[in-house]
Amino acid sequence: MFNTFVMVYLANNINTEWRITFQHFNLAMVAMLVDLIMQYWVGTSKDEENVSTL
Repeated sequence: MFNTFVMVYLANNINTEWRITFQHFNLAMVAMLVDLIMQYWVGTSKDEENVSTL
């Protein structure tokens, strides 16, 4: 869900000046990367808990 909002933010900030668009693109990509890392981190900790209870 968060990634959808980031993509909408990116689409709304497309500009004819390359520098402005590049900054917004980098900000959006960093936000998506942090989100994916957090999803992986939370998912692996849940998997470890399930394995230890078996």
